[in-house]
Amino acid sequence: LNFCKTRNIMAHTQFSAAMTAILHQTNNNSIHQEPHFAEKKKNLHRNVSKKKFSFGSKDNGVTITVKESYISMNHVWPSAILLSEYLYSKPNIINNETILELGTGCGLPSFLCCKLGADRVYGSDATKFPNLLKNLEECAELNGDDTKEIFTCIGLTWGRFTKETIKLRPSLIIAADIFYDE
Repeated sequence: LNFCKTRNIMAHTQFSAAMTAILHQTNNNSIHQEPHFAEKKKNLHRNVSKKKFSFGSKDNGVTITVKESYISMNHVWPSAILLSEYLYSKPNIINNETILELGTGCGLPSFLCCKLGADRVYGSDATKFPNLLKNLEECAELNGDDTKEIFTCIGLTWGRFTKETIKLRPSLIIAADIFYDE
């Protein structure tokens, strides 16, 4: 028992150190801020904004564009940025893999996986939020033909399995901020 506890503490410490290093290296300043939605309630008719996230250097880095919305609370949360920074630092995890992202939201990690060489990326979110799923499809287009060809948006209801979801067979499942309390 003590050996397992020690290994767990060591793994947690290594993970914390890695995440701290990534936080200090990120170019994406919004990871350090509270969520700031596109518009406040007084301007609900214009509530969608495009936001760009950059990974790596300007010369050989990757830029991802997403759309955020105040009405649907569709926002790139800090954990999605952190997960994306981690994946960018370890592209071999993604290369030639089939990825399923749970609770995709704005799609930042999924779209980055498309750019990092994944064979196929499935971005999933709750079936009960069709506007969010539509936003994901639009964002895939914003990120270019290479992303649009690799990315597939799917509605997914946890605990319900369909023939289509069983056939996905991802080699890697990723998730950031997957629990949302209405």
